[in-house]
Amino acid sequence: MSFFKKFPLYLILVSYLFLPFDHIFSDSEADKEGNTLNCSAKSNEFLLSMGMSSQSKANQANFYNSKEVSQKYHKDAIRYFEKYIECTDNKQINAITHLNLASSYIEVADFKSAELQAGEALKKNPYYRDAIFFHARLLTRQGKLEAASQQLESKISYFPEDSDFLFLLGSLNRELNHTNKAILYFTSLLDSIQKREGNGKYKVHCLKNLGDLYFQNKELKKSLLNYQAYLLLNPRDTDARFQVAQIFNLLGDFGASKRILQDIHEKNPSNLEVELLLAEMNYVESKSTAYPYLAQLNKESKLSKDHLTFALHEVLLRHWKFADGFLREFLPNHTNRIAARLAWLDVLEAKYSKEDYAAELKTVSELSYTMKQFNISANLMTDRIYLQEREASLASDLPYSYWFLANCMEELKSPNRAILYSKKAIALSTDPEEKSKFNLHLGHLLLSEKIKRLDEAKAIADKLLKENPKNHSAYYLNSYAFYLEEKYKPSLESINQAIEQDSENIGYIFQRALIYEKLNNFPGQEKDLKLAIELNSENPITLNYLGFLYAERNEHKEEALAMIQKAVDLEPDNGAYQDSLGWIYFKMGRLDEALFHLSLAKQMLADQGINDPTVYDHIGDVYYTKDDIVNAKDYWKKAKKLSKNKSEIEKIELKIQNTKKGTGN
Repeated sequence: MSFFKKFPLYLILVSYLFLPFDHIFSDSEADKEGNTLNCSAKSNEFLLSMGMSSQSKANQANFYNSKEVSQKYHKDAIRYFEKYIECTDNKQINAITHLNLASSYIEVADFKSAELQAGEALKKNPYYRDAIFFHARLLTRQGKLEAASQQLESKISYFPEDSDFLFLLGSLNRELNHTNKAILYFTSLLDSIQKREGNGKYKVHCLKNLGDLYFQNKELKKSLLNYQAYLLLNPRDTDARFQVAQIFNLLGDFGASKRILQDIHEKNPSNLEVELLLAEMNYVESKSTAYPYLAQLNKESKLSKDHLTFALHEVLLRHWKFADGFLREFLPNHTNRIAARLAWLDVLEAKYSKEDYAAELKTVSELSYTMKQFNISANLMTDRIYLQEREASLASDLPYSYWFLANCMEELKSPNRAILYSKKAIALSTDPEEKSKFNLHLGHLLLSEKIKRLDEAKAIADKLLKENPKNHSAYYLNSYAFYLEEKYKPSLESINQAIEQDSENIGYIFQRALIYEKLNNFPGQEKDLKLAIELNSENPITLNYLGFLYAERNEHKEEALAMIQKAVDLEPDNGAYQDSLGWIYFKMGRLDEALFHLSLAKQMLADQGINDPTVYDHIGDVYYTKDDIVNAKDYWKKAKKLSKNKSEIEKIELKIQNTKKGTGN
């Protein structure tokens, strides 16, 4: 019977594992002999072999967490390699040997010798990738970050797609506070990963770093995109979720911020940062509910005098002196912080002139509008109107205030109130140009989905055209009214007249593209969309629209990808554009990337309280193509439940039924 039959291999391995640790890593007699060998061709070969063997043993010892043993073997390796270099003609020593010696020197913390040997390796081969990278890491370990960065940047042209180089350069530049450079390297690495050329292990780290860096750069929408993408890969990172909530707060999307904060608070009720940000949310939403919340935090000694929430509490207590001083210092650096601006309004009303108060009401109302806080904006403008109607000295732009309030009501889906305020603005205005502007707005309000008083809107357009036959805005109003009536030929005639008067108006050209779509004139639609992009290549709406159109038609996929990616870059917080990006990847057969971006679109929209059936439908299609029928049907069922479009519901139901029959999409 053979040895291996008598002692099975797994028993030999097990018995080896239970040998004493020192026995596994003990020096052989050959090792001891190597110390006394003289220089010769044979002994030089032996020395090199023993150096490599000692390094291997050092690594094994390190694996077993035996630092002392590992250090011993690294010192042996150094002795062997140094003896080998001493005994060998310099021309015969390659760069790898110098680098091996350098790596043992660094393990015994002899950085000077390690740097010397790394330098020797680079002399032998200036483009030896491992030596360049090792040298940079060695400099980093010594705290020489600038030198490490310069070392890598001097060689990056030879390794432009090297993931390790790009990540280390990004990390070094972040540590050096070279924010834009760090963004460049992390973005390059992320692009490389996206093209399936880079190392995917870095993706999650790139996204997190980019989220941090863009936030530091005050590029909030880009920061939000990267954090949300990061959270898809690492959903348990509460700190990142809190950062997303902060960004939503700064962008004025308090609903999204509050949803995230409440979720975090449920899981960790003792998180003070979350409690303080929730206090701000409550203050913005309602001072009456904010007061008990802030009072409780103050009672628990959770409010600090250097934090905005303390000033908010002081305002509610009408302690104007502290609030005035704090907000004067705080606001110049936080102009978009709505809670602080609302608190400042209370200070102005209590302590300063009506003129100052009225001016700030207008400013904060307009700011709230740009941040899509239409309720706040409407309430502030209502307060301003109340003041203007009682103080003749403040009434000069009262028509504007009513017109602005009409815009707020339109956004709040209250078209009848919007029409009322719009008519009030027209009645009060004495400026012909302003009256024309207000009338156009009224015309569009009459075309809104809930109203659809199309004849009245067309009558306004006709009246404006009698006053000025070259009023292109009136032609556009007419065209849109015909479009809603599904009278596409007269709609086309009117929009052509508008474009004749204003040939570079992208809105008009885009409207004509929509009309061409209804007339099944794809060449005309494509031509207009291309013209709109040519006139303004930074307009995400047209870029996304044409890109998605190509995706749907399975045409010009690379061009479509470039356009949609640019739309995402221009408006990174737009979930619909992420959906388009996922969809073009799906059409290109890049299913993992498609699923990532569609899932990101779902998350982005969900954070804003939106459940879009199209996104769920698209995710279902991707899962089906990946042969994951269970998930495909699950997402299609969700899409069907959410959809309000009868034809879309029928299409989704057909897909569900076909999966049951096994016939597919």
